[in-house]
Amino acid sequence: MQVDYIKIGRRITEARLKSGLTPEQAAALSRLSLSYYDRVERGGVDVKIPALLRIARALNATLDDFFCDFYLKQIPDDDENELRDLLGGCSEYDRRAIIELARAMKAVLKKRPTD
Repeated sequence: MQVDYIKIGRRITEARLKSGLTPEQAAALSRLSLSYYDRVERGGVDVKIPALLRIARALNATLDDFFCDFYLKQIPDDDENELRDLLGGCSEYDRRAIIELARAMKAVLKKRPTD
């Protein structure tokens, strides 16, 4: 799977702005240098998962917030393509609501007895 670090950086920037933090504050909360954090937001570095986890925690976000569409674009199954198309026309708020509903439904389905 090809990772688009520029898109990830844009999503991190969006999450930071939504959190009301400056780049300096986000870098400090993530325990990253400002120069490294800035390169992450610009997509200029192949950021590693531990750094992404610290950034996500600092911004009250999840890795799904940064990666979700990458996974959906890689899925060939027709049902999952339909889900991707459904999410494609949604606002960010609606997309998050649908994803949260899907997560909740998955958790409920995992608890049901197997046949």
